[in-house]
Amino acid sequence: MPEWKRVKEEADKQISDFDYEIWGSDLSSSAIAQATENIKLTKLHKDIKLFRCEIEKQEPPQGKTLIITNPPYGERLNDFSIKQLYSSIGTTLKHKFTGCNAWIISSSMLGFHNIGLKPTKKIALINGDLKCDFRGYSIFSGKMKEYKKDFKRR
Repeated sequence: MPEWKRVKEEADKQISDFDYEIWGSDLSSSAIAQATENIKLTKLHKDIKLFRCEIEKQEPPQGKTLIITNPPYGERLNDFSIKQLYSSIGTTLKHKFTGCNAWIISSSMLGFHNIGLKPTKKIALINGDLKCDFRGYSIFSGKMKEYKKDFKRR
């Protein structure tokens, strides 16, 4: 049996015990349609919900949440649009998704600068031919200094 088939069969067995929901959203109807087609090919189709909306309008799910987002990098947007988008992402995460963990992949250092949140982890990687960062954020209320002090007490 080819190695890829063995790996796929092993992954399929693990997917049957999947106890989570996956939410996806995009502003583009065509991106949602393409994602829907891709999801139909997986055994996770019952566990994935897609929404066409802006992050600012997305209601946070109940319970512990991990957010992974891949916003535009600026390859097709101007600097002003990138600043606005990433600032909006940071503000929305801070005010609507307290208690969640968020990861953002981007090649836009201008974008990261405008998020307004301090990352807890940075991983350098390549996405296609672009050098990117994959940055993790612990979303909490209040200031970083208070959060660190409280974290040390635990």
